[in-house]
Amino acid sequence: KQFYMKRLKKHFGTGKRVSLYSLDEIDIENTSWFDWFNDEKICLFLQKHYKPNTKSDQIDFFRSVKKSKNDIIFGLVDTNNKLKGICGIHQINYINRNCEISLVIGEKTDNDDFALEATYLILNHIFLTLNLNKVKMGNFKGLRSWFLKLNDAFGFEKEGVLKKEVFKNGVY
Repeated sequence: KQFYMKRLKKHFGTGKRVSLYSLDEIDIENTSWFDWFNDEKICLFLQKHYKPNTKSDQIDFFRSVKKSKNDIIFGLVDTNNKLKGICGIHQINYINRNCEISLVIGEKTDNDDFALEATYLILNHIFLTLNLNKVKMGNFKGLRSWFLKLNDAFGFEKEGVLKKEVFKNGVY
């Protein structure tokens, strides 16, 4: 109970279904976060699942992000304070005021509204707290419907197509 009670004090933004949560190493120890990247279905459209991910690997990644001045990660917790996913702000460029975002939902949620609300919260943090001007994100062909939802909800625009950029599932 102490583990979940501690989470209540560390929210960075709260919506109806999801809150941005400041992660600790204890989250790696007490959840299946590290194992999400071993799940082929979760990683279907991610640049992950190339090698097994261990708790030790996840701790190393977490420590490197925490040390970085250009990366921020948050946990995504539901109304019961259960860790359902993570999102990140990466390659933050404070001079040109832009960044990239990532979003991974590792635990089953009720519907896409959880991910959309998480995106809304992270965008609020980017624009209203960090005072950045532009957000970049990539997606694979298979995520076209998801990109259209983001475009409808938040006004994302396609600026370009990177051809044969990523090798995934046997194809570029």
